[in-house]
Amino acid sequence: MTGFFEEKESGATTDREQLKNMMEIIQPGDLIIVVDLTRITRSTKDLFQLIEDIKDNGASLKSLKDTWLDTSDDNPYSAFLLTIFAGMNQLERDLIKSRQKEGIAICKGKREVRILTKKQLSVFQIDHTLIVLWNLRTLKHISGVTH
Repeated sequence: MTGFFEEKESGATTDREQLKNMMEIIQPGDLIIVVDLTRITRSTKDLFQLIEDIKDNGASLKSLKDTWLDTSDDNPYSAFLLTIFAGMNQLERDLIKSRQKEGIAICKGKREVRILTKKQLSVFQIDHTLIVLWNLRTLKHISGVTH
């Protein structure tokens, strides 16, 4: 089988349409190539389950960025590195969520910042915000001011 699945959603969850579509059609001997391990999932548990499901279907997984990742053979070093990097990816995801939660709590406590989604902002507002942020970054860079 030859197919191409482009995922736009975050690797933070396995509940993704393209991932499900791929898992439904993989066959023995198929090779699944990913750009980066974190694009599949950042959850250690989900990653191990996904790799088990891929192997159960007789397929294998390789990563372009993580060149050590190759499940086509039972290499103990690949399994070891997979465990280490899966744990690091999980830690990274947990830290992001923690910092995000702390930032939201601080903003809500100060009542200085209203959290908006992209759908609540007009194109003009988004462009204006990006210009202001770029100018602020440039000003800090020129003046050498850092926090």
